[in-house]
This record gives sequence, structure tokens and C-alpha cells, in this order.
Amino acid sequence: MQKIIINALLFQIQWFICVQGNNALAAASFACLLFVHNKIIKPHNYEWYLIITFSVVGFIIESIVGSFGFINYQGHYVLGDSNIIMAPLWLCIMWAAFASTFCHSLKWLQGKIAICALLAFLVVPVNYYLGVKISSSEFPKLMISGLLVQAVIWIILLPIALYFASQISKKIDA
Repeated sequence: MQKIIINALLFQIQWFICVQGNNALAAASFACLLFVHNKIIKPHNYEWYLIITFSVVGFIIESIVGSFGFINYQGHYVLGDSNIIMAPLWLCIMWAAFASTFCHSLKWLQGKIAICALLAFLVVPVNYYLGVKISSSEFPKLMISGLLVQAVIWIILLPIALYFASQISKKIDA
């Protein structure tokens, strides 16, 4: 139980640091999170693959969301003269930090697709709204459209991510 609380607290601290929009601070605090996660939580090697994969997926998704103009993230990168947006480092770190909760503090959600979808629909828009405001990012289009896009993404993505985490949890528990 103590590891679950530590895991949840580490993510919440990392989330707050990341939404400040400072890439260097987000990276430094993430290094600390990974160190503590490795020493106290003692993740299975497969969990590192999940964290890395989820980070890459997050980078791609947030870059697409940014490129379509739903959310203009503070610190994003633009590829040359194109309209292609690359998600900022602090946002990718947030995705990685969130992935570190799938096998631990969010383990109770594994296999509960309806609850995952409901939580994604209710909680994700609030988190994105707060994150956008704190990070000095913005919703170039209607705010509700950006929040709905994120809700739909997470309604699909969270159950999938937790499914893969459940497969890792089975290996850990075996």
C-alpha cells in the first residue's frame, strides 16, 4: 500500500512540475522520479518498455493534437516552415510519468474498461484544462473542442494502456 501511495504522489508532483512548462525542470524532476521509482517501487523490466512506448505514443498524439490546432502547448516546436507541431519535452515527460502509475497506483483500473472510459471522460478534460492554464498554453479553437478531443483520445487510450499494464502485472505476479 505504501508503494501505491508513493507512486501516486510521485506522479502528482511530476504533473505539477511539468505543467510549469519548463523542459529542464521537468527533465530534472523526472530523473528523480525514475530514481525513486526504480529504488522503491522496483518495477519489472517490462514496465520500462511500457513507459517508453507510452511516452512515444504521447509525443505522437500531442503533436497531432497541436498540429490540428486544438491545443497550442507552451514550448512546442514547429518543423521548419510547415504547420507540423512537435509536442514539448515537458508534455512527453508527463506522459512517461503517467505510464509509471499503470502497474501500481492505477492497477485497480486494469480490466475495468467502463470505469476507465468514464474516468477518462470526466477527469482528463479537467486535467488538460488546468494544465493548459498553468503552463500558459492555449486553446486556439473553442476550448470545448480541445477538451472533447482529449477526452475521446483518453477514452480509447487508457483502457488499452491498462490492458498492456495488466499483461505486465501478470508477469510480475507470476
